[in-house]
Amino acid sequence: MPTALEIAGIYRDLRKGLEDAKDEPGAADFYYGEMEMRRLAARRSRHQQSDSSGAKRRRPSWTERRLLDAYWAVSGYGLRAWRALTALTILLFGCAVVLTLPAFAHLTLPPQQVASVNLRTGAVRYSPITQPSVKTGPTAAAPFGTSLEFTATESLTLIRASGTPLLQTSGVGTVLDIAVRLLAPLPVGLALLAVRGRTRR
Repeated sequence: MPTALEIAGIYRDLRKGLEDAKDEPGAADFYYGEMEMRRLAARRSRHQQSDSSGAKRRRPSWTERRLLDAYWAVSGYGLRAWRALTALTILLFGCAVVLTLPAFAHLTLPPQQVASVNLRTGAVRYSPITQPSVKTGPTAAAPFGTSLEFTATESLTLIRASGTPLLQTSGVGTVLDIAVRLLAPLPVGLALLAVRGRTRR
């Protein structure tokens, strides 16, 4: 009975044949099968493996196996756009939920509005524009809608846009903000890659 690695080799040869024939969508199916066999072989291997010729194969490291699992789960090896978009949605909603906690982020100071003007002296008194929030102790927790808008906006750029952000992050919240900006483009790119692989002729 052929091993998973041998089946992966068969899929690879079939994929290359279809790629030479310029059948990219068909080759993508065999690529998925090849990667599935590689992932299965990596998960089952506990010792060095031998191929059909008797040559020893290096056992995949723990990091390689986890990366292969993540590549499958997040985007189906770059061939399942819906998985990539689902992963992006989970990332944004999960971070938005965390940022509603005051320990991670809080509302920015509200803008000032003119409260009154002393016509005799010209003195102007300002008061903050009140914003709805959930009070929790000395700080104000951000509503989920504001947190989600902040997370979605941050995911669109690697560098924070100029101007006052919707939320002020602190500590782990700042690390989470940076992680969103770094990770969010990845599933978007994988989704575009999957669509391109399916539509190319």
